[in-house]
Amino acid sequence: MNLRRSLLFLLLAAAAPLLAKPALRPVFSADVHDYNLATGRTVMRGHATIVYGDMELHADEIDYDVPTATAVAKGHVVLNFGARRVLADQITYHLKDGTYSLVNPKLGKFPLFIHGKKAEGNRQTVTLDDAVVSYGEPGKWTPSLAADQIRYSLTDGGDAQATGVRLGLGIFKPFPVPSIQQSAAVSLRSQMSLMAGYRGQVGAFADAGLRLPILPGLSLGGNVGLFTKRGIMVGPAADYSSDVGGDHEIIGSLRSGYISDHGPAETDILGAPVPTNRSYLTWVHHQVVYPGLTLDGSFNYWSDSEVMRDYNPRQFYPVQEPDSYVESMFSTDNVQISLFGRFQPNHFYEVQQRSPEFRVDLLPIPVALGVYERMQLSFARLTDDAVTPGQTTLRTDRADLYYGLTRTFAPKPWLGFTAVAGGRITHYRDTLSAGGGDPYTRTLGEVGFDAHLLASGTFDYKNKRWGIDGLRHLIIPKLSYRYIPEAQKGQAYIPPIDRMSFDTYLPELGLGDTRSIDQLQAMNTMRLSLENVLQTRDPKYGSRDLASLTLANDFRFDRQTGERKVSETHIDLALMPARWMRLEVYERLAPQDFSIQELNTGLTVHDGDEWTARVATHYLIGQISEYAFDVSRRINEVYSSFMRLRYDARLSRMDEQTYGIEQTIADAWSIRYAVSIYSGPRREGHLGLSVEVEARRF
Repeated sequence: MNLRRSLLFLLLAAAAPLLAKPALRPVFSADVHDYNLATGRTVMRGHATIVYGDMELHADEIDYDVPTATAVAKGHVVLNFGARRVLADQITYHLKDGTYSLVNPKLGKFPLFIHGKKAEGNRQTVTLDDAVVSYGEPGKWTPSLAADQIRYSLTDGGDAQATGVRLGLGIFKPFPVPSIQQSAAVSLRSQMSLMAGYRGQVGAFADAGLRLPILPGLSLGGNVGLFTKRGIMVGPAADYSSDVGGDHEIIGSLRSGYISDHGPAETDILGAPVPTNRSYLTWVHHQVVYPGLTLDGSFNYWSDSEVMRDYNPRQFYPVQEPDSYVESMFSTDNVQISLFGRFQPNHFYEVQQRSPEFRVDLLPIPVALGVYERMQLSFARLTDDAVTPGQTTLRTDRADLYYGLTRTFAPKPWLGFTAVAGGRITHYRDTLSAGGGDPYTRTLGEVGFDAHLLASGTFDYKNKRWGIDGLRHLIIPKLSYRYIPEAQKGQAYIPPIDRMSFDTYLPELGLGDTRSIDQLQAMNTMRLSLENVLQTRDPKYGSRDLASLTLANDFRFDRQTGERKVSETHIDLALMPARWMRLEVYERLAPQDFSIQELNTGLTVHDGDEWTARVATHYLIGQISEYAFDVSRRINEVYSSFMRLRYDARLSRMDEQTYGIEQTIADAWSIRYAVSIYSGPRREGHLGLSVEVEARRF
């Protein structure tokens, strides 16, 4: 034992002057040390380890040369730099400069797994020859690439740059690419899409998309779709992002498609013929220029109103009328300044265009004696182009100013009263007057108040089955009043561009909150509402809601044509007795005869991720009477089933029946098989078959 310690001491003493940092000495350990004084070499066997700063080298055997400070490690080799790790069959490591060479290396950062035949590197990067990268655990269905050479960063970003690339799944890599760059922070699978099936409108179809990371923060590619009744749709696609650290970022995407449609002649929503050459382009952009200044944009061009419905229904149904705008906003603690433009690249949809609108919003700030002020100022060039025959194109330049004051009184914790006063001046340069559009200025004022009470009660009730640990009932009566006289004046002159839209909910009361400022109505209204909340203790969040009920009514002292003195009663109910159940009810009831004007309900129950079921109803008097049922059931680790039913009670028909199976492959892909049966007139036809392949997210 004394001889072994003496040899180890001599080894450390000899190595110290040869290292780059004399103050830092390597530490050696192993089950067995064989040291040769003549050659200055030592062979360590059994749990052999060299520790040098944050570098650790572990192996079954390490042959260390003292004069050159070089270690050759073999058998279960592990090289660590702090939290970074490299595995190999053999590693030659130079302690002086931190460089090394590897045989059969394995490295990466989740979800990137990289292995190659040989490699060379340092503490920052490693270059591998004849390498393979797998996105996720290597397997026959895992997205992967083979490369002649890969340069991989060992820093936190985990970027990989590859040349001579072949892309594919598992060992099958048929697609050549000159070069590619991939970060562990970016999902390669999320840049792939595949869908196939049958729809009566387009026939059998297969649609695939791929975007490859060509440069840091830039992925380029495209989409290709084959539709047997229509033809081939192709179009470029791109994703881009740039995060320079701190509060600066850029992110955006581009999608497009073009097809020469040889299908049957059809018409759009205006009755006009659908063109043969059909296309779309969608672009979204978000940018933080610097703290407080943002730039956002969205551009949607459709050649006709049906192109997205026919070829990309998953994007069409959530947003059936595309929007195109650009907005730059600067925000401080109390002021927001924005420049906003909205455009109409599609002639078949009506759009309230702004080209542009400059707006300044002063958020509520204290003035004196408890009074708060708020202000809105905007200048806009407005256009509403005619879409349907006989419609008039509307244009005007508008300047608008709102200024409001509020004062809150809270004599008791359970009582609050806020007095409200404000005024709005709106100037229109172009009007509807017969004299050729003379300017018009409208001046309005408002007064009113918002008051509320707060009452509560607690009850020592417990129920372990439902997870109830005590009850607290909150009751909040609210009373609001607004008086805005002669708000309808000027309607004969004002172009109704920002006008009222169909809405069954109670309107905004405040003059400064309404958006339909070109089509206002006089208001002398009192709103009474009653909020009820039932809560229980929660060990994680402090409390959770078990139920909520809100009732609201408007009492109109001045009425518009067709209005009643008392509005419909709006009832909003939510029951959450347990985390696995939620019941939602919204009802609009006429108090004069208790007739139901609108009723929407939804009951959702679930058992973790084992199964979920939802039953819903949608009723709007004279227009909608629908029942919906959705259920999904997990069969095992690989398969789950789902079903969707839609029944129209007004027409006594099942509008939609969808049945399907979802399959998970290698924890990498989700495949959704579905068959849909439709009733009634429907552009998509009466039968739909689909197979959707989607990359699973981590």
